[in-house]
Amino acid sequence: MKNKGFGLLEAVIALGITGVVVLAVMNVTGLGLKTQFESNLKFSADNFRKNIIQHLNNPVAWTNTVNDAANASLLCLRTNANCAGGGGPFRVRDASNNIVWDAITNPPGGAAAQRGITPNGELCSTFNQAAGNDACPLRLNLTWTPVCPAAGACISPPVRVTGAMTYRNSTPARTMGWRDTQYGIDVIIGTAGVGAYHIVNTQIDAFRWPNGAVYCPVGEVATGGGAYCQGQPGIGWAFIFNSSPTLDGRGWSANCDTPENQNVRLYLYVVCTRP
Repeated sequence: MKNKGFGLLEAVIALGITGVVVLAVMNVTGLGLKTQFESNLKFSADNFRKNIIQHLNNPVAWTNTVNDAANASLLCLRTNANCAGGGGPFRVRDASNNIVWDAITNPPGGAAAQRGITPNGELCSTFNQAAGNDACPLRLNLTWTPVCPAAGACISPPVRVTGAMTYRNSTPARTMGWRDTQYGIDVIIGTAGVGAYHIVNTQIDAFRWPNGAVYCPVGEVATGGGAYCQGQPGIGWAFIFNSSPTLDGRGWSANCDTPENQNVRLYLYVVCTRP
């Protein structure tokens, strides 16, 4: 007589196989969520970094930053005093005089060291260097130092701005191979000496048609510039639609175009000098 249905042994084996499959699916799902979190976080960190660099390179925004009374470390630049030995943390303003990053003032009910950036690239005030915080895991430690001549007074010098992007998570599963300098900032801005030249550059990412401009610091003029466009590898090509000086003579503007549905990166350069 044939045995119909499953016996105890078959049922145990079936349950075991089901458990292995479920466990594998859970592991793959968890890995996928971690990968997505890591990808979003790095994208936000990179975008935030690029935005700060754009504000630093914008002459109007940099003037607003220097003139911010809360930026005590920038006093020598405001008053044309000797900046030798100067430098320190500061907050950044945009061309409309809005604060876009603040590393020096205390948020309500908190401390300046708690100011941070969310995984979506928004400002937050619950960063925790020691314990970490998944909701506010990023912080840009931004400082400036004067680039002084070898001899003589250091009046209105070019300025070097540096900063590392720190990541501190509170969930062990969200630990990743993060290097604080990977999304850091290291740019030279400020005033060049008469007859001296330096290059200011930036990059802009957008879908199909990125466009924008890069500007010389306050008190300087553009003597040249350029741009190029970069499409995504394996998707298609991109080309310069326009590349020319800005109408005020202080910067360089450009536009990209592409026939493909892809994100394009626009690189902009301007050669600056003090007249």
